[in-house]
Amino acid sequence: MVMAMLLSITACQRLIDHRQGDASPAQLAASDHAIRTRHSLRYRVVLPRDFQVTAVDNRRDHFNGHPFDISRAALIGPNAAVMVHAETVADGSGASNYEQLPLEALDGQAFHVRPRSCQNLSRADIVGESDLEWLSAQGFPPIGPLAVAQYLGSSADHNAEVVLTLMVRVPTCSPAITDEAINGLRNRVSIR
Repeated sequence: MVMAMLLSITACQRLIDHRQGDASPAQLAASDHAIRTRHSLRYRVVLPRDFQVTAVDNRRDHFNGHPFDISRAALIGPNAAVMVHAETVADGSGASNYEQLPLEALDGQAFHVRPRSCQNLSRADIVGESDLEWLSAQGFPPIGPLAVAQYLGSSADHNAEVVLTLMVRVPTCSPAITDEAINGLRNRVSIR
């Protein structure tokens, strides 16, 4: 009896969390060929006209025991995409700290960066991966060799963050080709 009651309470809590996820506030606005953040970090990411903007998707999720309000959108071109995440740590714990990562400029703006990589993913690899499934549903399936670079910024209190993920389709995952592809896309990104 007690176990059934606990399972019932857990099920109700999951429903409440899911509803909160659906009601997460929009932290991005997307129009034309630009995505603009709407939280304490102010960025406007712009790409040329051959990139089309997606609608903004909002949700609440949990990472490392902390709730995050998340908005995501992307600018998608024929062989490349830039996905933008704007996130707020909902419990105010400062969980968005990237200071351990090196800094690199992107269009004159300083961001922390993760090492560049090249992923060769199959359809099976993206199943269950929220961002990859979402990107695929937006018309850019991240399947096959893909050069990837990620730029991260956070507020001084580490409660707001922006993540820019640059992705370019490549013929092979050689380091030289990966760097050339990412640098080519970096040069097209404007941050205002």
